[in-house]
Amino acid sequence: AYVSDGDIVRVDAEAGTLEVLTENALTGARARIDLAANQTGTGRELFEMFRRNVSSPATGASPF
Repeated sequence: AYVSDGDIVRVDAEAGTLEVLTENALTGARARIDLAANQTGTGRELFEMFRRNVSSPATGASPF
């Protein structure tokens, strides 16, 4: 589940909670977007190796 533009959320600063009130975000009924076509163009293919091999943020997020 994730929050998108137009979703209704409730923020309670005193209780420290964030509640999503949009049912589709909570039930998983929202359509997933196919990003397969975004792997090439505008230089993305030049940096694909780095995106595939980057380490975790805890270790410095290095591709080497």
